[in-house]
Amino acid sequence: MDKDLSTATEALNSIPKFLEAFQGILENPSAWVVLVGFLFWSLLKKDSSHLFDLVERKKKNRLKDIENYISNAECACNDSLPVIKDLRDAYYFESATGIYAEKLERKKLINLYNSTSIEINWITIKRATPYFETSSSDDIQIKEFTKIDKLSYWYNCFSGILLFISAALLLLSFLFSDDKNLVKTAAFSISFIFIILFALFLTAQNWPANAAKKIKVTLKNKALNNDSNCV
Repeated sequence: MDKDLSTATEALNSIPKFLEAFQGILENPSAWVVLVGFLFWSLLKKDSSHLFDLVERKKKNRLKDIENYISNAECACNDSLPVIKDLRDAYYFESATGIYAEKLERKKLINLYNSTSIEINWITIKRATPYFETSSSDDIQIKEFTKIDKLSYWYNCFSGILLFISAALLLLSFLFSDDKNLVKTAAFSISFIFIILFALFLTAQNWPANAAKKIKVTLKNKALNNDSNCV
């Protein structure tokens, strides 16, 4: 028992020495940069797929029930069967493209992809879906940007740039600061990471608008080429 108590005492006594050594490392700018780089790398490499396993499992169970229902044609309702088949096709379409769309919408999306696939991929199409305009035709139209859309776009641009500049200035001020300790380092790390993440979040808000602009330009150029070929 005395031996265990002695071991526990030694472990407790080593904590202040460890913190002091750790603080000394953080006061070295180059070591701090390496540490932050390692933390970012760890976050990027972390596999978070298990968080979505439950939702994916529920979808697969639902699809299994649908497939069983369709395969048992004798017991299936003739009126419901086309609807359920469409739900099955919508599931597979979403698995392949990331976009949930039923029959008519799928047809329009496929037409859009076939006509722009040289320059536009399904990721771009998915991002642009908030700006799609539904119509009775088989083609998808990109709606015009409202004043609110334009204001939000430029707000996100300028705010993101300002936040990136703020993060850079914060980093420089910390690296060239002579008064560093564990508490200040922790506060700086939290603030720096929060600013970067928020800047990235604001930048990502413009992805749908950028995707919609790209599709709109592509469709316009295609229409101009078709007109020139007809002349």
